Amino acid sequence: MRRSNANLQIQSTKATVLGDDPANELVISTKEQSYKLKVLKIYAIKEDKAYIITYNTLEENYDYYLETAREVIGSFEFMGTEKNKPREPLREIKEVPVSVSPSPDVSEMNGVEAEIEPEITDEVELVL
Repeated sequence: MRRSNANLQIQSTKATVLGDDPANELVISTKEQSYKLKVLKIYAIKEDKAYIITYNTLEENYDYYLETAREVIGSFEFMGTEKNKPREPLREIKEVPVSVSPSPDVSEMNGVEAEIEPEITDEVELVL
């Protein structure tokens, strides 16, 4: 990394975990153009694959968002890995019946703005 960026400075390194597996944490600071950046990298090797999670921001914003970044990183887990704690069961999603009423006359709609809901095309959005 130092070869590709002469402005890079290592702030700290330490052992940590990523999804209950051993990992390393690296905090660096660097300068890109006129911006001072601070970067947190969590990296691990599992089953011959490298996993790197990166949080980077302007240096002055680093501490402000760090707790949120750590929460996101802490939620990471490898697929197919059994956890020691039991998972919460998925809740059933119940369909809500939709009632349909006749449309109002155009003359009744003067001054009324149309409410258009975006079309949901993603299953994750639908669940949320």
